[in-house]
Amino acid sequence: MFLHLVRKELLEHLMSLRFAIACVLCLVVILCSVFVRTQDYVQVLEDYRLDEQASRGRLQSVSPWQILWGGRYYVPAYLAPNPMKVFVRGVESQNGQAVNVTVTEPFRPGHTGLVNPATVLFPTMDLVSFVGIILSLIAVVFGYDAVCGEKERGTLRLMLSYSVPRHTVLLAKWVGGGIMLLRPVLLTGLAGSVLAITQREMSLSGEQWVRLAAVAGLGALYITAIFTMAMYVSTLTRNSATSVMLLLSGWVVLVLIVPNVAPHVARMIAPVSPAGDGERARLAKEREVIEKGRSREQAIKTKTIAAMVLAGSNEQKRMQAQINAQIEMMDYTLELYDELYDAWDRIAAPQRREMDRQIALTRWIARASPFACFAYASSEIADAGASHRRRYYDQLRGYQEDLLQYGHDEAVRILRRNLEGETTARRTAGAGPDGKPVPAFRYVSPAAREYLEMAAVDTGILAVLTVLFFLLTYLTFLRYDVR
Repeated sequence: MFLHLVRKELLEHLMSLRFAIACVLCLVVILCSVFVRTQDYVQVLEDYRLDEQASRGRLQSVSPWQILWGGRYYVPAYLAPNPMKVFVRGVESQNGQAVNVTVTEPFRPGHTGLVNPATVLFPTMDLVSFVGIILSLIAVVFGYDAVCGEKERGTLRLMLSYSVPRHTVLLAKWVGGGIMLLRPVLLTGLAGSVLAITQREMSLSGEQWVRLAAVAGLGALYITAIFTMAMYVSTLTRNSATSVMLLLSGWVVLVLIVPNVAPHVARMIAPVSPAGDGERARLAKEREVIEKGRSREQAIKTKTIAAMVLAGSNEQKRMQAQINAQIEMMDYTLELYDELYDAWDRIAAPQRREMDRQIALTRWIARASPFACFAYASSEIADAGASHRRRYYDQLRGYQEDLLQYGHDEAVRILRRNLEGETTARRTAGAGPDGKPVPAFRYVSPAAREYLEMAAVDTGILAVLTVLFFLLTYLTFLRYDVR
């Protein structure tokens, strides 16, 4: 009996106009979105490759003296475009970033390539927006009359007159409606994936395909939760008009209002201190470090002059005194920069903690919306969420320290070789034949276990909502008046 009821639901949906509209709408929107976003990705990837090629030439010509004492001389650090952002936009609309890193000041994120203003005026829809907004509305359309609609038509009373258990009827409606709702989603998702991989320069690794499948699974769970909620409202009402009005009102609140209002509410509850206070503290600390450096430099000069006087006309000892003074000054410079970096971290720590609290509060407020849960989990799995941005900035901070250490070590290496008799021409060149090249920035993605941890809470909320709505639907349907 259960299979017959499922077949009945499948046929009813298959022959309905809303199923045809859902298929056409999904196909058109998904294919257009994937095509446009793929073309944007290809353009950004070309810009990234050109910029990285120019960066390699810059790294080959840079000297350790330029890194240490070149003022605002910078080394570019590029974040490669993420092909997953074709499907999941994440917290930042741009794909790929460029940051000019210097050892003398905090880094400030930039962007890769030029941005066409038309892309800002007419933003494209990614997979998360499509599933979260359009498909959730389709799920409402599929489920709003699942029970009350059959009551209005008189078929529900006729069906239950054959002594069919109510839980069997309800489960058949849920299974049949869910299958027909997910069918256009899966077919168009497959078509979108095929379109993406056939485009020039567009390729995903095996691990990225697994993560994309996880995003699709989250989308299916989210749509199932919305469909189950629609069935629940359908069991609470006596006619389809009331059901659809309640559901559309709830859809507007949960999908459109809550995720957009949550950041503003969190900003009022947990404000972040102005950046000006930290900037003034940073500048004061930099002035303090500069003064300490000048004092130490003067002391080293005085000691060097005394050593040269004692060396008399011995040119080798005079040169040794000069080089030892430079090495001592570079060692002290390394200590000063380490002190400066620690001060930057201490100054930025309070504001960073405040921002972390605000972000966490935003997420918990927004989790009242199933759409927010789906969007947060999907962006983290696609390596395009808030955790990705924090990880990227932390790695840039480590890269800044690597540049400083490289400049110090290479400069000391060259000076010691000069002390041993090598020509001083090496002072103005990059790494020698036996020296290390200037390190290039490489972003390291998290392990698979970390993706699961980041998405676990939101995925669990979606699963709990689905089960909860189903149980409520079941309990309500047991007492539903079919007359």
